[in-house]
Amino acid sequence: MRQRCYLDTDDKMPVADDWRTTPLSTVDTMFTATQGVNWEAAVDAFFAERLSTDDDLALIPALNDVSHAQNLVDGQLVTFRCMVQVRESSGLF
Repeated sequence: MRQRCYLDTDDKMPVADDWRTTPLSTVDTMFTATQGVNWEAAVDAFFAERLSTDDDLALIPALNDVSHAQNLVDGQLVTFRCMVQVRESSGLF
């Protein structure tokens, strides 16, 4: 079930509050609701529940597969496929 939130405009145009497109708004709402007490655990549980299966993760767009940046919304949740290589310490940093 989607909740409705309002932009800070005079006409109060309704928009969908979707955790995939506005994850920071979701985190802010949880922080406010918990009054800053144990909010990290609430956020962890919220996103862990919604991203618990491969099918759930498939709903999040991958930067590697998006053909145009215009298809993404500023601040939306995305995945990124990459490789991280750890090398033995060479003494250079």
